[in-house]
Amino acid sequence: MTTTKNLWWVWGSLALMSAVSVTGLAKRYRVEASNRAYGLLMEAALLNETAAASGTTFQAALKDLKSHGLTGVALSEESLQDLVTRGEAKIDRLDTLGVRISAPPGTLARVARAVSRRGGMASPLGKTTSSSIEFYGDLRVLLASSVGINPDDASAVRSVGLSLVARHANVIGAGPRYIDDLLAESHDLGATAFLPAGEQVLGQRTCVEDMTSSLALRDMVYLTPEFTKIGGDSKATGLAPERVVRLHSMQQAEVDKSSFGGMVDRYKLAFRERNIRWMLVRPSSFGGQDALTQAGAVLSALDRELTRAGGSNKVPRPFQDPEVPSWIQGAVTLVSVPWMAFALAGLWSRKPNGLCWAMAGLLGILGMIEPTRPYATLALAVLGPVLALALWFENPDSAPIFAYIQFTLVCLLVGLAAAATMNSLPYLIQVKQVLGVKAILLGPVVLCSWMLVQKLTKFSTLSGEPAKWGQLLFGILLLAALAVLLVRSGNDAPGAVSDSELKFRALLDKLLYTRPRTKEIILGQPAMVIGLLLAKYAKKGQGSMSWSYLALALGSVGLADIVDTMCHTHTPLDIGVARILIGAVLGGLIGWAAWQAGMWIKTKTGARPQPSMPQ
Repeated sequence: MTTTKNLWWVWGSLALMSAVSVTGLAKRYRVEASNRAYGLLMEAALLNETAAASGTTFQAALKDLKSHGLTGVALSEESLQDLVTRGEAKIDRLDTLGVRISAPPGTLARVARAVSRRGGMASPLGKTTSSSIEFYGDLRVLLASSVGINPDDASAVRSVGLSLVARHANVIGAGPRYIDDLLAESHDLGATAFLPAGEQVLGQRTCVEDMTSSLALRDMVYLTPEFTKIGGDSKATGLAPERVVRLHSMQQAEVDKSSFGGMVDRYKLAFRERNIRWMLVRPSSFGGQDALTQAGAVLSALDRELTRAGGSNKVPRPFQDPEVPSWIQGAVTLVSVPWMAFALAGLWSRKPNGLCWAMAGLLGILGMIEPTRPYATLALAVLGPVLALALWFENPDSAPIFAYIQFTLVCLLVGLAAAATMNSLPYLIQVKQVLGVKAILLGPVVLCSWMLVQKLTKFSTLSGEPAKWGQLLFGILLLAALAVLLVRSGNDAPGAVSDSELKFRALLDKLLYTRPRTKEIILGQPAMVIGLLLAKYAKKGQGSMSWSYLALALGSVGLADIVDTMCHTHTPLDIGVARILIGAVLGGLIGWAAWQAGMWIKTKTGARPQPSMPQ
């Protein structure tokens, strides 16, 4: 058996890795802590309806809602058809193949500018006067064309001191000139931010660069909606991460299905746990006699909860880059070479040989090179739980509580190291994500199971061993756990979460500082505790080590989840660490309680010692 003293070089590597990681992560923490502003945003169209339903003016409604926490208003572009519908413009047929558009001078100027930026729409404007213009192109295209955001609504928003967000959709023919003129018009009317409307970013696919350049020219912010698939959004955020602010919204159908408290909690968690800064709010109900009062109640509740979560109600700004030198990020994997060599050797139950050192050294070098760093990060994250298990095998007689703490601490340190290699603005705002999310969850479970099986038997003799029902059932349980991990990994699998679990999560959110991940406290950590306790009893001749190793294999799900939690770089650093520590305590207590319950049942029923399994 190798003593802890003989493994000074492994622990030294871990300590050095942690020191380098903290150096970079401290910069990230300061960036996150300095940007705690949030904004409550509502759409002008809904606000106009709210004002009308309450018998007041748009401007008066804005003043009222501002007192309840409203920070900004989103104005969607209008079309000529909208102007005609409201009676602000009139279209008459001419004797020739054309139409005359009549409107007040200001409205007419909007129409003329719309035709101009679309490139004439197959026909230049005809005779123009101070009150009308003639048009001989395709009337359908003209009616659908954007005439920009409403100047009167924009003026009302500015007059009460609210932030103005312009919403524009992509259209056929949206070239550089169209994009620049449209954004320039919105900026001149007071817009400081742009939020895409529809299914595509303005300029998608070939002119997204022109859109981001136009925003930069006018110092406008780009809002990217969370969990929404918009064509060109990832490209836009990648081109200009320094002017990106993330936004969360609930579709009206989601609002209708949610309770009032559930809706408020969802926005609170988006701000607190995912660094979302703009909240697009929709009415909690269309029914009721006083729509303005209802909207104010929603805003007040959100404002109150977000303030309690540490936020400040003001116009959000983009996150700054932590500005961690690339060589520091790369140094994390370089100083990790010794412990990675030890972990690789553990996969074959031997001391590190030349091949292990060569593989670990290659990973360290890949981490120093920016384009290949994501691959080194992936390997580091996968090997973290393997290292924790390999260290335990060197001292399996340690008390279960100390072994459990060691497992948690090692994986937490490796998780922090993985986060330190992704310590830049694109990762902070989720423009970039860790490579191989599913591999980080599944890889350690497979590799740890491999190590545990090797401790029990040789693969060459495994085929001749008789199968037992206990082994088969536990193996099926492990495969089921892997399937659950595969289905539930990522943010795009809401169908994998039942209503009962959502309620359980909501309860944990209310009771705890932050909610730990469900698969840790229900599956991974309890299994790890039970596995360590089984190992202790097996050494006393009171059971089979095989059952301990099977439980530890299942517990590796929790170890992988610890590392994976820190790889969610859009989650604030302090929240990620707190989630892991709370999960370790709660999951450990659940595992201990389950063990005690099992021992009590065994005592009461007078159960015989568990059957031995092949060693």
